[in-house]
Order: sequence, then structure tokens, then C-alpha cells
Amino acid sequence: MKTTPVLLGIFALLLVVISGCLLFYPMGYLYATYENLYGEWLQFSAFTGIVIVSVLIVKHQGSIRAWFWVLLGLAAFYTAMEEISWGQQVLGWKSPEFFQRENLQGETNLHNMLTGPYSTLLKDVLTWVLAAGIFVYGVIYPVLLHYRVGIARFGQRLGVAAPPLCLTPMFAMAAVSELGFFNFNEAELAELFVALALLFFAVLTYGKLHSRSEERVARNCVVVFVVAIASSIMLTQISIHSSTSSKRVANRIEAGVKKFAGRYARVGAWNHSINLYERHLAYAPDSRSRIRRLANAYASAGRPDDQQSALNTALQLDLALLEKDPWRASVHRSLYRTYTALGAVDNAAGHLEEALTINQRRLRDHPKSAAAAYSMARTLDLLGRRIDAIKQYKRAFDLKPDSSTYRRAYREATE
Repeated sequence: MKTTPVLLGIFALLLVVISGCLLFYPMGYLYATYENLYGEWLQFSAFTGIVIVSVLIVKHQGSIRAWFWVLLGLAAFYTAMEEISWGQQVLGWKSPEFFQRENLQGETNLHNMLTGPYSTLLKDVLTWVLAAGIFVYGVIYPVLLHYRVGIARFGQRLGVAAPPLCLTPMFAMAAVSELGFFNFNEAELAELFVALALLFFAVLTYGKLHSRSEERVARNCVVVFVVAIASSIMLTQISIHSSTSSKRVANRIEAGVKKFAGRYARVGAWNHSINLYERHLAYAPDSRSRIRRLANAYASAGRPDDQQSALNTALQLDLALLEKDPWRASVHRSLYRTYTALGAVDNAAGHLEEALTINQRRLRDHPKSAAAAYSMARTLDLLGRRIDAIKQYKRAFDLKPDSSTYRRAYREATE
């Protein structure tokens, strides 16, 4: 058993599994790339493994000679803890107000102060810098060193350890994935490939220091990989079933189903999109917005009868709610959307104007209500008054910064 074919085989296996899920089993891909699930816990397990092996390397060489591994171990520890928001993902505590307001995901970590689910100039710059750094270190550096180029040899003399060439495919895939060309959560794949590549590099280095045979080192790589996968499965199951995190994980899976349905829709994979929208609707069968999304997918897939049936269902639900509570702006906004989808433009316009009237009255009567500001923002958005809508989104967020709904709406409005 040789290390090169073993590591290349693991890389190929990961590519086959990930690609297969992406093309044929969307829920599998979601579980592999979404927060608090198997892929993220595999990242955490790999980074934890890097910390452990780095400590063993430093213990053998001394911290001065092995300064690279000291830094790598510290970086891996920091990254692992950031992945679980320093324990918040497990224990489920509430974020302090500072993180609720400034963190793009409202979590107790530092990296989401700069990056997150919203597009910003800083995030885009950091993405390119990180991708370039991964590619330079994991691909260009070892290739230059292989050909004994001067600058690479200088780096080696300084103590910058170079990964072997058999790991360059993992680093290259990580760099490409980091750029997220397809917007399918590739950044999570980038983290996974980097974590595993560095873990294998650490195991190879430790084996070399102890003069282990190549066969033994190869077996150790396989064992470490299996242990990391087993750990990710165990930690994911704990997250899913734990009383402190199960609800949060379930909510994230539900949100992930919606997001991936939209992503498959963008690339025209309508069968996958419809299946995911149907799954999303099953969580809340009376949701008119979910029914309309499904109707749009039916229309795009060339299924007009299913589209009409879904819209009729949405309209019946809307009218029932209108009869029950005619003074809710959200009901009139929903009717606007449903009538618009049905082509009843006049009916749609009337309900949108009614929603605006109700919102104005609520804001006048409850000027400190975050819910009233948020509802007004939603109506203004539909009226095309974007600048006024952003002001109301900000007002709702300022009044209630601990609301993930208001935070997300404000961030998305200002992208």
C-alpha cells in the first residue's frame, strides 16, 4: 500500500460521492455541505485532527524548529472552534447583542463578521485572496520545490513545510471551490478539502519523522480518514437529536431545502427543484408562499395544469385568511402575489394598495413596533420603492437586533 495512490483514491472517492449527490441526490449534497451537518462536522473533525498531530510533531522537533506546525496547529484550533461558534452550535446559547448586530449570521464567531450568506465587496476580495493563498501554497509551492526553483527552496530553508505533490489535487479543488462559481455551497467544499489535505500532510510528516514505512503511513491515512468520517456522523447525529440543538438544526435543514430548490431552479434542473420545493412545502402545507414557489417551478417545467392547481390552492387559502382577518397587511400582500401569478392584475393592485393603507395605519399607531416597520418594508418592496423599503428594514432591525428574520431581511436588502 503506497501513500500516493491511497491519497489520490480518497480524493477521487470524495469527488465521486459529492458529484453523485449534486447530480442525482440533492438532499445528500445538502447534508454534505450545509451547516451543522455531516460535511461541516467532517471539517471540524479534520481540523481537530490537525491540532493533535501538529502537537505531536512539535513535541518531537521542538517549537523553534517546528514553528510552521505551531502556527498550523493554532490556526486549525481557531478554525475548528469558529466552525462551531466556540461551542454555540453545540450548547445553543444566545449570541451577545454585539454579535447579533454585527455578525452576518448572528452567531458568536469572528469569521462571519466578514463573510457570510450575503454578498459584500470585502467578502469577494477575501474570497479571491483566500483562493489564491490556497493555490499558491498547496499547488505552486510544492511544484516549484519539486523542480528546485530558488524561491521555493528559500521558503523551505525558512521552515515553510511543503505538502507532497499527491495532495495538490485536493488543494487545487479547494482553491477552485472557494470561488463558488456555481453558488452551490462550494465554499464548504473548499474548507473540507483544505482540512483533509492538511490533515493528511500532518500524518505524512509525523510518519516521516518517526521513520515509519510507507505502507504504515498509508494505513494511518486511511485510519485517520475513517475516524474523521465516523466522528462527523456521530457529531451530526448528536446535533440532530440533542435537546439544545435539534430544533436549530431542523430549521436549518428546512431553510437549506428552500435554498437548494432555488439553486437548482437557476440552472434549469426543474425535476430536482420541484422535488425540493415539494419537500419544503411538506414542512408547512398551508404556506401560500411555498405553494407559489412550487407553482412557478411547475410552470418552468412545462406543467401548466399542476401550476394552475397549486395557484388555486394558494388563492383558496388566501381568501380564507382574508375572511378571518381582513386587516392583516401580510394577507393582502399574499393575495397580490397570488392574483399576479394568476394574471388578475386589477385584483392584485387593489390588495397591494390595501396593504399599504394598513401598514401606514399600524406605523402611525405603533411607531416603535419592529413588526410594523418590517411589514411596511415588505409592502414598499412590492411597490418598487426600494430606498424607502431599506429604511424600514433597518428600522425593524434597529428596534429588534436579536431577530434573525429582521437581520437577514436588512442584510439582503442592502447587498
